Amino acid sequence: MPSAGGRRGKRNRILRMMDRQKERSQLVGLESAFKLYENQLKRKEDVVVMFAHCFFINNGYRCVGIGNEERESEVESEILPANWNQTNASYIIRYRSVSNSDTKLLVKVVQNDDNLIVCVLRTPGDFTASEDIPVNRFITDKFKDFHTAFANSSTVTDMCDIFKRLLEGMKQESREAQKQTQNQPNQQPKFDPLREPRQPYPNPQPAYPNFGAPSPLFPNIGGADLDPFFGRGGGGMLLDPRSLGRVRFPANDPNAGLNRPLPAGAVPPGARFDPFGPPGMNPDPRNPNTRFANPDPDHMRPPDGYDDMFM
Repeated sequence: MPSAGGRRGKRNRILRMMDRQKERSQLVGLESAFKLYENQLKRKEDVVVMFAHCFFINNGYRCVGIGNEERESEVESEILPANWNQTNASYIIRYRSVSNSDTKLLVKVVQNDDNLIVCVLRTPGDFTASEDIPVNRFITDKFKDFHTAFANSSTVTDMCDIFKRLLEGMKQESREAQKQTQNQPNQQPKFDPLREPRQPYPNPQPAYPNFGAPSPLFPNIGGADLDPFFGRGGGGMLLDPRSLGRVRFPANDPNAGLNRPLPAGAVPPGARFDPFGPPGMNPDPRNPNTRFANPDPDHMRPPDGYDDMFM
């Protein structure tokens, strides 16, 4: 009859076998990968990248090459390409979906002290996700053998959960982007005058508005300057005293304020002309009706020592 210790030992062996079967069921082909790449595994980080490769193969992707750039005549394969672990600091491997050839993964693995940073970029859409993997926590020094490479019975499950979060993170980004696109209102295309058809030239003789129309309180000063149609709206920027309506002035005399009259034709008929002096105020001292003597006080020289040109 077997002893109690023998029964416990047999029980432990059965549990270990069950744990190993559970590990194998988590990732199909993982043990075969150890046999296939046994001579290529140089460090613990290689085991993590090989594990990631097996995970993506099990989730419907195939490897198409290494590096950032795509190459012509790439073939989908379940086997890692040659020189996949030639660089010590980083790994770059590309995958393509079996169900949709347009969906691609760019997997970058970078060493950071004792951890590996795994970054995955999925196109189209440029959805990204990243995770940190503590290498020494998961992988032992006897990393070339499937049965001794992992730290404990739950390591395979824990590593599978990490890579599941990577894929789920990219799916979550994709769903959020679709929601934002659906919630955005239909945007009108931007107006581009160069693409618009040429409009007909407007009628050059429209109904003219009455710019600067006089009011009972204020004269129409400056109205003509607001009228773009040939100045039909009223007075311009120059204040004409005759427009005030309170004081009667003689007709506009361009010689007002001058001792001698201007030459004939100096002011064309109908021209807007600012006279040199107020209408009806002749500064000629020989005219007894003048209000100001000649010279005007403003024409006197400044006092001695007053050196200011702005008076």
